[in-house]
Amino acid sequence: MSTLADVLRYLHDDEGIIHRDIKPSNVYFESEDSPPVLGDFGIMYNTKAPPPDEPMESKYTDVSTGIFKAPELCFGMADYTQAIDIWSLGIIFTLLYSTTGKSCIDEEGNFHDLTLISSIFQNFGTPLTSDASDKRLYWPDANRPQSHFNSFKFTEKPRKPLEELLPRCDDPNMLHIFDRMMVYQGSERITAKEILTCIE
Repeated sequence: MSTLADVLRYLHDDEGIIHRDIKPSNVYFESEDSPPVLGDFGIMYNTKAPPPDEPMESKYTDVSTGIFKAPELCFGMADYTQAIDIWSLGIIFTLLYSTTGKSCIDEEGNFHDLTLISSIFQNFGTPLTSDASDKRLYWPDANRPQSHFNSFKFTEKPRKPLEELLPRCDDPNMLHIFDRMMVYQGSERITAKEILTCIE
């Protein structure tokens, strides 16, 4: 965990890179005892040198894989940040700390964004665009014109307890970190640097 967080801190803070495809198959190990190595930078985005056909405010949203896709991508928020990598890392947590080896996010059947959105809301609660008592659900960015959020009407679902989302995790600090990773508002999501501070 600390190694991956340190890699993301370096990419995000030092290099200005958004990986855009954090998932288990892009995390490599040379041996059982070796630290993880993050690979496959084929769709990464360099915020320090944006490509002419993909400006910062209009980045491609058809990035990330399956259940590891952050909610802002599902709703077409093209000015997303490195926070999408943090969400993806959080979904990896749900695999590592599950009792079945599967994430709480449903990955069965014909997978598309609407299926993913439904599963995200069932597990992490339905976000609110107006001020909410639970700040994890408060998502003011979803009110912006470029978001498709207000085109839909969603059933309000409560956020599941951490013990259900990560049933094999008995470390209060890790539960706290995970809780801060899975926040809808990207600007309020914990950063890789903050994760390292919490771990140390």
